[in-house]
Amino acid sequence: GSSHTISATSTAASTGSEGIHGVRYIFKGWSDGGADSHSIVAAPDSTITARFTTQYQFAVFNPPAAQGSISLNLPSPDGYYDSGTPVQVTATAASGFVFTGWGGDLGGTRNPQTLVVDEQRAVRATFARTALPLVVVNAATFQGGAVSPGELVTIFGSDIGPASLVGLVLDASGRVANSLASTQVLFDGIP
Repeated sequence: GSSHTISATSTAASTGSEGIHGVRYIFKGWSDGGADSHSIVAAPDSTITARFTTQYQFAVFNPPAAQGSISLNLPSPDGYYDSGTPVQVTATAASGFVFTGWGGDLGGTRNPQTLVVDEQRAVRATFARTALPLVVVNAATFQGGAVSPGELVTIFGSDIGPASLVGLVLDASGRVANSLASTQVLFDGIP
């Protein structure tokens, strides 16, 4: 038989959706056990096979760090995983934010979730600001504590009133109204 040199290298194959590379084939070896590049003597009816492992890219589109982050329980140094690898994906909200859902190849709000890398994958997480707690204080002293009937109060918090500033309004009896720009304040259900 004749002598030949055979060689193989790992290759990246395609660019997929959202600009990620998608898939690559990693050379694992020759069926005859030879090195990546080696000489063979071709015999009649002989076959030597190159073995490759398919790897897919798993892209993580992290939100701004101030909102939160996405972590993978099986980190990869370059974002590629062998086909069939299960990867647990966890969203972690930063202080002042709450996780609201997944995008990309995951959906819903269950957290964490596991995704099998059997094709190129991409995930996103969304977060929303948490509402600040309401704080009621005496309007003159800004001291907290019990509220007495007829006492003027100031209420601090987020998303508790009209979007724009509205001035003081008196009701028909000359008292400060308990409803302002469609926002009503009740104490123990009493206006």
